[in-house]
Formats: sequence, C-alpha cells, structure tokens
Amino acid sequence: MVYWFTAQGGHVALAKRYREYVRGQGRFRTLREKAAANPALEKCLGSPQIWPNGELLAPEFLDQLARAGFARATIMLQHGFDAERAAALLRKTRQHGFLLGRYDNYNLARKSEWDYRSDLDAAKEPDGKPLGRGGKIFTCGRQAWERALLQQHADLAAVRYDVQFMDTLLSQRLRECWDPAHPASREDDAGYRRAIMAVASRQCRQVTGSEDGIDYGFDQTDFLEGPMTLHRFIDKPMRSTVWEETADAGPAVRRRGDSDTKDFKLLPAPPGEHYKAYAISEARRVPLLELVYHDSVSTTSHWRWSNMRVPEMWWKADLFNILYGNRPMWFIDRDLWDRYRARLVESYRKVCGWNARVGLDEMLAHEYLTADRSVQRTRWSSGVWVVVNFGGKPFRGAGVEVPPRDFAISK
Repeated sequence: MVYWFTAQGGHVALAKRYREYVRGQGRFRTLREKAAANPALEKCLGSPQIWPNGELLAPEFLDQLARAGFARATIMLQHGFDAERAAALLRKTRQHGFLLGRYDNYNLARKSEWDYRSDLDAAKEPDGKPLGRGGKIFTCGRQAWERALLQQHADLAAVRYDVQFMDTLLSQRLRECWDPAHPASREDDAGYRRAIMAVASRQCRQVTGSEDGIDYGFDQTDFLEGPMTLHRFIDKPMRSTVWEETADAGPAVRRRGDSDTKDFKLLPAPPGEHYKAYAISEARRVPLLELVYHDSVSTTSHWRWSNMRVPEMWWKADLFNILYGNRPMWFIDRDLWDRYRARLVESYRKVCGWNARVGLDEMLAHEYLTADRSVQRTRWSSGVWVVVNFGGKPFRGAGVEVPPRDFAISK
C-alpha cells in the first residue's frame, strides 16, 4: 500500500502521481504504441461505438451512415450472430472504412448460451461446488484462457473481425479456483485475463476492449465500455425495467406485450435525483481516469446507459465526452435511428470530430473556470484546450466565448 500526499495541485496532481507510479511498474502502454502494432486502432478513434439491433443489422444501415457523412464507425455485433450475415456486414464495413466487432464473455460458463463444458471449466469453491451467483457460473481463468486460444482463432477463420469486446473481463473481481484439475490464485486469474486480451490484441491483431475497467489489464486493452457511466448513482426507479431472459438466453428484455419484447437498453429512462446530482453532475465529477490513462485506453459509456438512454440528459453526456476527450456509445434500433438521425449526425460531427483530434493525447490538466463548476477546461498534449459550458448562460473568459450547453476549442 502506497500513500502520497500533496498540498498543491488537487486532483490533477494526485492523478499524475499515480500515472508515474503505473509507469514505474512497467504497466503503461500508450495508444500510439498499441496502434503501431495494430493500425486499425486509429480508425476506432473518432468513431462512435454502435451496437445496432433488429433491422439495423443489415448492410443498408452502413450505407445510410456513409451517406449521412460518417467517415468512421465501430459496428459491434452481439453474441451468437450468424457468420454469413456477419461476413456481409464485414464487406460493407470495408467498403466504407468502418470497423466490425464482436462480443464474447470468457468469464461465464453458461451451457444455454455458450459451448462450454461448464461443470469442468467452472471455478470451484473450497468445497468443490461451482462458483457463481444469480444462475451464472464463473469460469476458471485458466480454462477461459485455454478456450480463448482455440475460439478466437476459429472465429477469425470464419469472419475477420476488426474488434473484439470481452464482457466482464476487467469489471468482475478476481477469483480463486480450488479445482485440483486447474487450481488458480487471484494473481493467476489476473494473469490469465491479461493473456486472454493479449491473444486478441497481439496474436489476432484485433482492437480489444472490455467492460468498465480494472487497471491491471489496461496495457493489454485498447478501449473500455463503461467508465463514463457511474453505475452507483443510477436511481432505483431508473432500473425498474423488468429483466427477463429470452428462450435462448439472449439479452435481457422488457416485456411490452404478450408476444412483443424489446431489449431494455433501447428503452428511454427518466433521470433520477441521484443520477442528476452525481452521475451526470459537472459539479461533482472529475476525470481521474482520463488524467491517468486517456492516452492509453479509449473509453465510452456502458451499453446499458448509452449517450441517448436518458434523452433529457443526452446533451450533457455528449459534453462530458468532449470535456474528457472520449467517444460516444450508441445502442440503437431502427426506431431510434429514424427518430434521432439528425441528432446522431450532430453528435458524430462534434464529439467524434474532437475525439479524432485528441484521442491519442495525454490529458494534461483539468480546471474549473467558474465557482459553480458549470464551465470547465481540459488541456491536451497536442497543445489544444477545450472549454465546455454546462450552464444556462453564455460564458466569456479564458480567451473564448462559449454559448450555453456548448464548447469552444482554443490553442
């Protein structure tokens, strides 16, 4: 355990001191270093992370994105997607210069969803029982790594995906396994998870990502889905959607009628009081992760709480992306695309345009320009600044003029 105290510099100084500590341990790799080994990573920067659903899972949607002015997009496919359809989408992404990615989860051993030998591969408690909760069984890290070695190369032989998202790998706690056939300590588990990501990024040359993020694996991953979402401050009424599992153990859905179901992540959520006061509050949030790791991992919101999930606060989610230099997350279907197309194009132009400019930069500084913290500024290693005005009045100062709910860039 290391403690470090300072009377000057505030949260920026503390974050930069931790950055030095990580570098000293040899665990820091920049996105530039990662992109040198896998140039596709640079296409990921400046692109929205898009999880299309239903009718949008077709080449025509990619044509529509291109006609709307999208030069970059990362298109993600959920688990179990048909290889033939994926190959058709891959051809279209190549045509437009987009990236195509896939989902996997090496942490869970669910026979109904994955081709696991779940009883054999599960992590075991000291009494020999499979480790799990909520109907889910957790896989031993060693067994997950062995599966990853086989499956990732086999999947690429069928469809040459550019991106792989490995759910829960960097979000769930490390586990021990007491199975005498494959024992593992928590330190072993961390090593196996790092090795799984290295298979994707270094052997398969895929842009590699995981959920949320525990930083023992940041040097092996390129992006994280979730750090822009503060899960602890999502109000209970916002989570009141009824979760069910489809017959094939697919995504959780909310029942809308006797036979009509819709993935809950597509449904709008009203902003709760804790959400407004903490999760999306410019007065309380600070970019600690970005001050340490912005030039090492690219981050987005969680797919459960994508930028437009709370429509009333969408504008603020985009402004936080700009202030922090991050990419937007869109979990959408045909209804949302048709309803919000102009708004999505605007978000792409503003948020992704800025991320393309500073996506490889270190965030050097973050400061408040007003007493109520409604106006903030971040400084970047390429020599640019961005001033974001979350407030309801124009801001004039620091060499810029910023309308309400807007931003300005300066050098």
